[in-house]
Amino acid sequence: MLCTPHPAMPPRVIAPWSPAPPRLATEPAAEEGPDPHLPALAELRAMAAELEGLECEAYRSLFEVATWLFGRSAFEVIELHGATVFLSSLLRRPGVFNRVLGWGLHRPPGVGALHALRACFEAAGCVPAYDLLPPLLGEDVSASMRALRIRKGAVAAVLHRALPADGEPLSPPRARPSAQVVQVVAVQGEETYAPAALCAEVFAMPVTVRGILEALREQPGWQHWLALVDGEPAGAALSFTRGGRCWFGWAATRPQFRGQGVKGALDDARIAAARAAGCRSISTDTATGTPAAPDPSLRSLTHRGFAPAYLRATYLPLAGGAGS
Repeated sequence: MLCTPHPAMPPRVIAPWSPAPPRLATEPAAEEGPDPHLPALAELRAMAAELEGLECEAYRSLFEVATWLFGRSAFEVIELHGATVFLSSLLRRPGVFNRVLGWGLHRPPGVGALHALRACFEAAGCVPAYDLLPPLLGEDVSASMRALRIRKGAVAAVLHRALPADGEPLSPPRARPSAQVVQVVAVQGEETYAPAALCAEVFAMPVTVRGILEALREQPGWQHWLALVDGEPAGAALSFTRGGRCWFGWAATRPQFRGQGVKGALDDARIAAARAAGCRSISTDTATGTPAAPDPSLRSLTHRGFAPAYLRATYLPLAGGAGS
């Protein structure tokens, strides 16, 4: 079923997120000698600034659509203490639409920034999720988070893959064979209803989010992907391209089709499209699973040439805690 077409969205110019050059928290005292960990931290910050910068651009674009549909009082993007705050008083719960991204990449996380970020969400009646690189947290911020009952929740692997130059072949994936034939199509126009609805269904998102995902067709750089098994929608995903880089997100497989190569087929189609668009690299993130049972999405991506760049933790306030 197709939804009623959206009216033409007025064109908007979205400024790219340009993080300041990575800076270290403090210079080591001269009498103590150089800190051997500082070069590693600087390299980590630089890599994270590049990869999370593209993700931040994608979500800024998504929020532009959300504000067009529901108003700027319902969906806000705020730059605060070197972090980007995505805030929705319409959805309120932590996660994609109430999160802090890029904190600690411009400047070291501080206690004052933590309180300012928390107050921002409190004023809107929302529960925040803080996406942070744990090595960047000092003991003062960690202690304040414990006092506010903010705890580490899920840990995701942020992955990166370079694409070969023009004329060089893509290395074939090492995917296991599947008994099912999965067809992946890039959909446009009113047909974006199907992948938007499937993503909202799998991630248990309200109809509000389905409308936002569908309306992304009005924004430059977005592609909607639908995977079919015997003609039935089995999975869906989005990709976002800007400045020679591509970001993969919102990959969803319906439960009855898991383990049948749906996610791998979506990955293959998005990689080929990114290459065709002239992209130099792709980034994404996914759950890690355990050493004994790695996350299926992580396994699919690593089989297709993605390498973990770093781990990113999501910190959440405990129910009833001072951070709620």
